[in-house]
Amino acid sequence: MMNISKSAFVVCALIVLMLASACTTTPERRVATNPEVFEQFDQETQQKILAGEVAIGFTPEMTYLALGDPDRKVTRTSKEGVTERWIYLGYRSRTYLTEPYWSPVYDWYYDPHRGTYVRVRAPLHPRHRFGSISEEYERAVVSFRDDRVVAFERSDRRR
Repeated sequence: MMNISKSAFVVCALIVLMLASACTTTPERRVATNPEVFEQFDQETQQKILAGEVAIGFTPEMTYLALGDPDRKVTRTSKEGVTERWIYLGYRSRTYLTEPYWSPVYDWYYDPHRGTYVRVRAPLHPRHRFGSISEEYERAVVSFRDDRVVAFERSDRRR
């Protein structure tokens, strides 16, 4: 019976890992699904793509292979022309302190008349609780004009 439960646990853990890995893509996976596009690029460009880097002059195909699908696409039209921005989001967790709330504190003292310890309520004291919130931030922003990267921003903000 014990071996069956261990086996079931291992199988479930493997399934969870496979599902989790299927949700994220890497440059290697994107290149493996588009080898004919990847092979058209020179060696230096291929190395940048496999490293997940973007350079000025990259095409949307190169950027997709390096970074994947963007979380948002924004198109801006101005007198200079049309600019498309690909925005890649990141998420971080922040812990914060809540407003204080007032809670009674109980204390123990020895009562010699009773010969035992007695619990007494002390005055109210301020207490705090911790909360957590998930925030999204722009991890990377790629700007295209005439199907070429003209600007690239990357944020290392994890805090």
